Amino acid sequence: MPKIIENLKENILEEARRILTTEGYPALTVRRVAGALKIGVGTIYNYYPSKLELASGVIEEDWNARIQEFRESGRDQTPEEVLKALFDIMRDFSIRYSSAWREYGQQPETKLLLSQYHVTLLRELTGYIRASMPEDQVEEEPSLPAFLAELILRFGADERTDYEQIRPGLEKLLKRL
Repeated sequence: MPKIIENLKENILEEARRILTTEGYPALTVRRVAGALKIGVGTIYNYYPSKLELASGVIEEDWNARIQEFRESGRDQTPEEVLKALFDIMRDFSIRYSSAWREYGQQPETKLLLSQYHVTLLRELTGYIRASMPEDQVEEEPSLPAFLAELILRFGADERTDYEQIRPGLEKLLKRL
């Protein structure tokens, strides 16, 4: 009879997250995660067919958790408050995975994946920004939410840029219409 381990998928992701955030993408191996959890390598492959899928699973789970927190707390916020909240999420997320991004993004198999993530994140952030803006403002300048989302992605991921540095420009863009 097969051994049943409760919360195995969560345990796999947690160990992979620990390695990814403390030591970076090169240190993450399926064998190492399996060893730490005292399970067979094949068991992890039942959930994640590759190291890339495992790392992507960790990153996606963390992003979804942060966005869920935003959704739960983001009701009735002004566009400025939404931009600040999204910037903070992007900043925290980028800092947490900064050591992993450098190596992860250099792998040939991840370059396409990162560009796909960018498109997905841009679409998601655009939706939140658009929903926070008055309808007439979106009608007057329909590309503004996507432009603001791109700025949040760009500057939120740049550890050298603080929100206060971009806030005046963001506010001018919102009030200009």
